[in-house]
Amino acid sequence: MLYNFDLTKEQFQKNSENATFFSLLDLHNKKVSSISYLTGDKIEIQSFHAFKFYNEKYNNIVSIQLNNLARHLICDNIDAVGFNGYNLLWTKLKKLAKEFKNEGFYTGDLKQNQKVNDYFTRSGDKWELLKSLIGTDYNTTTQDFNILEGFALVFILDTNSEERVKFIQHVHSYFYQDYGHILGHYFRNVHYLLEHIDSIRSPNNFANVFRAQLSRYELSLMYYNALSNMTSKRHIELLLKYDIFNGLYASDIFYSPDSKTIEKDLTYNLKNKNTP
Repeated sequence: MLYNFDLTKEQFQKNSENATFFSLLDLHNKKVSSISYLTGDKIEIQSFHAFKFYNEKYNNIVSIQLNNLARHLICDNIDAVGFNGYNLLWTKLKKLAKEFKNEGFYTGDLKQNQKVNDYFTRSGDKWELLKSLIGTDYNTTTQDFNILEGFALVFILDTNSEERVKFIQHVHSYFYQDYGHILGHYFRNVHYLLEHIDSIRSPNNFANVFRAQLSRYELSLMYYNALSNMTSKRHIELLLKYDIFNGLYASDIFYSPDSKTIEKDLTYNLKNKNTP
């Protein structure tokens, strides 16, 4: 009799856990369906398709901030600009600075790099010199903008988790300022779902079901959010524990991280979070 009672109690608990999970999953899908994006032509894009547009907005901010990062590298850490950065500066200085006019093309020679370094050091105000060479944030030519973005991206690719996470947190603050009121409740609901999954028996089965619901652009925004200042240690722990980014398309992230880099960057943010 007691054995049957225990079985009934266990089955009841299991049914309750299942019902709560699928209720939360249904709520998640409703949240996704409620997300909308209004285009410049006043066309409303909804549900999964809206996430693609928010990703494009994120990448637009990334592009602008990579441009700003490139300018900071030139003024504060010029050796990090690489061949393309030095080539850009050398080409501009050949047109504007007397001591460069008779020089040949940039070849990557260390003496050429040093000559650029010395010129910037003597200028006194590196930022003003940079503006005279390539313009301000608002009037840079498309070609120069692309070069700046390119060598800043190489820096992000080659740098460590600390620098990458710092950059993404900077980008995310701009993104969240504009779209946090639209997407914030989505990220919170994801967390509630993961918390419930973690509280039940056979959590991996349920985590797999949840992960299967996520579109590629949901995953990329979830990844950026996980590296931001807006998330908690607990949230990152759950994302890692249940391998939520297993289906993440590297090409949807601006620096195309492989699985090891994804884990490394998430782990770095986890270890350096102040919020529980």
